[in-house]
Amino acid sequence: MTYSIENHPPAPLSRRRLLRLMLAGSAAGLSCPSRPWAKDDEPPHDIPAGYKLEIRHPLKTRTHGRSGHLALLVDQRITALSRPAMEEYYFFGYTEDTEVAKTMDAQALAEAQMVIHDDDGKTVETIFLGTPFARLRAVALTSSAPHEFVIETSQGGFGQFTGTYGRVFTIEQGAIRYSTAIDDETNAPEDMVLQRSPGTDWRIIPASGRGSDIYQVICRSDETDGTGFGEVYVSYRLDKTGWHKRRRMGQGFCTWTDGFPVLRAFP
Repeated sequence: MTYSIENHPPAPLSRRRLLRLMLAGSAAGLSCPSRPWAKDDEPPHDIPAGYKLEIRHPLKTRTHGRSGHLALLVDQRITALSRPAMEEYYFFGYTEDTEVAKTMDAQALAEAQMVIHDDDGKTVETIFLGTPFARLRAVALTSSAPHEFVIETSQGGFGQFTGTYGRVFTIEQGAIRYSTAIDDETNAPEDMVLQRSPGTDWRIIPASGRGSDIYQVICRSDETDGTGFGEVYVSYRLDKTGWHKRRRMGQGFCTWTDGFPVLRAFP
């Protein structure tokens, strides 16, 4: 049975009298039962051994078809301080941090998981992400737009191929569904893929009245006219009908102030 002070309020007691009663009970060898739920009076979450809860977002039946939480689970050994060395060792087999190397030699890092928990904290859906390193963030959290999210996973590789791979998704009928965007040129749906590397980058920008916009810039070699480089500007915008994709091709050498183009450069 779960006990809650809010559900079973005690008779009014002064703080001083309540403290005396608690001390008396302690002296007599009595103790209050430990709280069987997580912090903030929420039920415990169904976390597999070796994992930790990295981040979570609430789900509501009206918006998502289920109440509960969307959560990202990662290997419990990954911390903000250890992550860079762990990523280096995981992808390239080498790191100057000998303690991290010993840890990962002894036991490989667990694959990150994206899960949906119900109101009781039990797992109802799990998606394995293929890498221990992932980040989960909300895109649109307004009353007029559906709750959209991005899951971003680290990718190995060298040079311009080192970076992260992002997918936009939403919760529909209580399940995770990856999002597509209608290309305004072809009128066909396309997967929403967000790449971040030395030659690509993206930003989530709040947009008044419609949640957020997503901007992706891609630096590409341009072998057609010998100028060297081209720039691709992609914008994703969310309205009542869903996501829409627009793109603009440009010339340039992918050098921008503060590392990202001004927003007026995007279509």
